[in-house]
Amino acid sequence: MSGNQTCSMPSFFFSSLAEIPFVDAAMSVRDENGRATDVKSIFHRSGNSTDNVITMEAEMIVPEADIDDPGQNAKASITFLRYSIELGLNENEDTGSQGNIQLFKEELYRIKKGDASKHLLFPHKKSWRDSVITTASKGGSPFISTDKSGSDDSIKIHQDRGDNKGGGRTGSVLAKNLTKTVLSTLTNAAETRTAIIAKREMQSWRASGI
Repeated sequence: MSGNQTCSMPSFFFSSLAEIPFVDAAMSVRDENGRATDVKSIFHRSGNSTDNVITMEAEMIVPEADIDDPGQNAKASITFLRYSIELGLNENEDTGSQGNIQLFKEELYRIKKGDASKHLLFPHKKSWRDSVITTASKGGSPFISTDKSGSDDSIKIHQDRGDNKGGGRTGSVLAKNLTKTVLSTLTNAAETRTAIIAKREMQSWRASGI
């Protein structure tokens, strides 16, 4: 679960990342005895060394509709999504004995309805797939993306227009300045409705104990 590998992390960690800062989310991970661990515990250890990068990915089928933080209705432009995140461990002296966590990449992409059968790796009928995977757009624009073209990585928030023209960019923030995921900060369904619904879905994983 380090370097270029993708880890299998409990769903409640994803759920925590949709709500609270990176360090608090890492501290919410429990060991076999139910005790909170330090932030280094989510990174792979080999002997006395700790790999300092972890990459995680989750594919999800989200509800077609939900509400944002102010209580406005939100309707997803597509209900099959892939969320990925890359975190790094910063052990500089000024970060304390437990180290600090830095965001390297965060992305939220749609999975096209025509590709769904290749991603759903369990027995199911096409009629069921068509009933839960809905789309209001054939566009392929991301909802959240990472721009690595500059001297510092930036996380881009794209407007969810729900049409075939793709999304317009609504915001950008330097990854190194973030203490929590961009997804967790989204509140306005008028501009980021599908991402809001993805956030709600991930939050529910903690509540339901998935």
